[in-house]
Amino acid sequence: MHKVRQAVLLLALITLARLAFAASFPPIDDEAYYWTWSRHLDWGYPDHPPLIALLVRATTALAGDGPLGLRLGPVLLALGSSLLLLDTGRRLWDARVGILAALWYQTVPAFALGAVLAVPDAPMSFFWILTVWLVWQARTTGRVAFWLAAGASLGLAVQSKLPAVLLGVGLMGFLVASPPGRTWWTRPHPYLAAAAAVVVAAPLIVWNMHHRWILLARSSSPTPWTALDGWRDAALFAAAQLGYYGPLAAPLLVAAAVRTFSREHRQDPRYALWGWAAAPTLVATAVGSLRGIPKPHWPAPGYLMALVPAAALWTARASGAGWRRLGTWAVALNLAVVAVVHLVPLRPTPSVAGQLWGWPQVIRRIEADLAATPAEPGVVVLAPSYQVAGQLSYHFRGRVPVTTVPRRWSAFSEVRDDAFALFLPAQAFVDDNAIVVNDAATGPGMPLHRLFRRVERLPDAVVVSGGVVVRRFVVYRGYGFRGVTGPPVRPQ
Repeated sequence: MHKVRQAVLLLALITLARLAFAASFPPIDDEAYYWTWSRHLDWGYPDHPPLIALLVRATTALAGDGPLGLRLGPVLLALGSSLLLLDTGRRLWDARVGILAALWYQTVPAFALGAVLAVPDAPMSFFWILTVWLVWQARTTGRVAFWLAAGASLGLAVQSKLPAVLLGVGLMGFLVASPPGRTWWTRPHPYLAAAAAVVVAAPLIVWNMHHRWILLARSSSPTPWTALDGWRDAALFAAAQLGYYGPLAAPLLVAAAVRTFSREHRQDPRYALWGWAAAPTLVATAVGSLRGIPKPHWPAPGYLMALVPAAALWTARASGAGWRRLGTWAVALNLAVVAVVHLVPLRPTPSVAGQLWGWPQVIRRIEADLAATPAEPGVVVLAPSYQVAGQLSYHFRGRVPVTTVPRRWSAFSEVRDDAFALFLPAQAFVDDNAIVVNDAATGPGMPLHRLFRRVERLPDAVVVSGGVVVRRFVVYRGYGFRGVTGPPVRPQ
């Protein structure tokens, strides 16, 4: 028990360090985008379910709109995940397994960085592990309350990110494949859990019905993240796992997940539960990698689920010098990667300065352009991408409307490229004047001659770091926005 208290204290200190780190650098593009969601709460968005928006809205209400308020939720959820891992290992095996699993969680690069970024993976990971913890409690105690709580937790995981549906698939596999699990199908408990999950996820389902299943369509046909093909896509995806989860740790965690299905362990419900919770995600992303679809962070829940059985397997073999050396090297390499990842946002390199630290310069410049733009009948800032629009929206803090223009359209009501088109559609600004902003590398990104009655090019907005221009934006002033209905037009 003394070692458990020491581990909890260490986790608390790590959390304090994460809070300091979370407050030390501006939001990345996706975080700024989700902050904008939190100012337009809904039961769904074209990109993801709504829980990240609700989380950001709650924490910014407590700690302000700065980086700390934005990231407070993920940091605290990461602490909760760590404590759940510790308690799970302690309950299923012993305190050493729980402590190892919780501490190893801190050393996996993807988890360490995900613990401080306000992205949908943060609440999904927490509710994923909470669901598994509750299923074990339900299985061992037989209490209906735990089954209902497990179902509700699964629903919240789905409300965080749609791939959490794979956890439901894994849990069904666990109850079907293991003899002790099959006995539960004759009782109402798992059916009540499923009903609770559906009830919690119901608002998202209804929202999608009313929006032509846009979220489901995007999730079922995502854009590939690589430009390769077949086995080369899969090879790149596999190589990325070594960076995201550790050069040695990634294959060891996959091996631990596979080991849970071995003849030696598959009849042991402790291993079977965590193996089934990991397998659908790891298998689905591995198969999808042949088409270049899954991004490297998508299999993260599978690696998360592998931590506990990996810790149990390691403690069973830790008496061997070879295993001790392998574990030491795996953790050491991961810590090196984690250290590098945490230094990147804080170093004023040209790339970091351009992507993170230069937005106040851009905002000052755009504010000057807005001041010189006729205010009647209205003024709006337009951008072709959610990344640029999200950063502009976050830094303007509502002082001026910011939205995107769809890159393709037939009837605007039927084509929505991002969440801006839902809560702040460009069509609402017909006849207004606008400042158009985009990265210089891609030009204006929209057919300006079709969108405005008159357009004028303004000087580029630049980000300067150390006396050097590190990022450049093209800026245009448009008079009399025409709207975006009509046949598709190739952007300029």
